[in-house]
Amino acid sequence: MKNLVVVIAFCWFAGVVFGQTTDHLDTIEGKGEKIENQKATVVVEVFTDKGGRKRPEIVNYYLSFDDNQYFIKFSESTIRPGSIKPLVGKSVYFYGYLKNGLWDTDDPNVQSRTGKYLQVTRLMK
Repeated sequence: MKNLVVVIAFCWFAGVVFGQTTDHLDTIEGKGEKIENQKATVVVEVFTDKGGRKRPEIVNYYLSFDDNQYFIKFSESTIRPGSIKPLVGKSVYFYGYLKNGLWDTDDPNVQSRTGKYLQVTRLMK
């Protein structure tokens, strides 16, 4: 029993020291909540930097459904910004995965926004 407590304490300590969380592991392993034939509205927003300045040359696309708005991570998706731009404000159906992790990069050593995001595998009008 004492050995079990030591093993559990070591695993917890290793997770704290190396910064590994369940959310981060989900992203690394490619897991996520599978979404099929979900109706959503395409939303676009101008990017605002950390200083609160709007950057009109940079826009973010989201899918809004179930009273939530989720960032579309194009680097993991099969769609591209050019294909979704004409659909802004319209209802679409999509397939994909709801994940939690880095939005702007896949490198954990680079500063990035984090949180829930969508990997879109198929989008239909």
